[in-house]
Amino acid sequence: SSSSSSHSSSSSSSSSATIARIASASVAYSDGTANAVTGVTVSFDVVFRLPRTGYVEVTLPDFHGGDGNELTLTQSGTSFTGWWVLSSNVLVLQTGDDLEVGSYSVTVDASNGLSLPVYGMAENDPGVLIGARPFSGWSIVNVAVDTSPAVEPPPPVVTAIDGGVESSASSVDGVSGVLFPAGSYAGRRAAVSVSVYLSPVNTSATPIPDTLNAIMAGPVFELGCPAPLTTLNVTMRVPNSGVS
Repeated sequence: SSSSSSHSSSSSSSSSATIARIASASVAYSDGTANAVTGVTVSFDVVFRLPRTGYVEVTLPDFHGGDGNELTLTQSGTSFTGWWVLSSNVLVLQTGDDLEVGSYSVTVDASNGLSLPVYGMAENDPGVLIGARPFSGWSIVNVAVDTSPAVEPPPPVVTAIDGGVESSASSVDGVSGVLFPAGSYAGRRAAVSVSVYLSPVNTSATPIPDTLNAIMAGPVFELGCPAPLTTLNVTMRVPNSGVS
């Protein structure tokens, strides 16, 4: 389906050796609630021509949902087709026409069922990446998207565990959590309150060292509990984009 979107272009000569490069990218969401179904608007500048059948690929770590079919897009002046690759958390947009130097925008409609991460998103989240390739099979260089909004994380999950037997405390993603072996609190039978919190990476509080070529993906895991007497077993789910 098609409705309004933005597009402007200017003529530019480009050599066949330097093609398919984009910059000044931003991503916006139609819903700002963690785990909510959302539309996703991707805006970017083409600085070297993207040829017909070329690709723009956007990594959206821990986004989920979508049915894997061709996506319904809102666009104007472009001829993208799109699909969602859940196994790598990548939104793939393929152009049906040459994209000359200029500014472009396309929206993945909320009707496609794509959902935000259960733990929210940081502002300008360093795991949100974009890149382009002129042809299938060519390598792609991903860079961090310049601008993306914050999505507030849900509150910690608080669990009352039995201090004398093996017990577990899970987080909002249903996978990450902690296993407390029997005797973690010296056989104390009273309930022990444990909180497990997942939150987006905050590079303002914890900057990425300039010496590293780091790609961040996934949440920060925080555990709140009395000091245990045994070693705990911690499970942390890693987004598909962090291991693919």
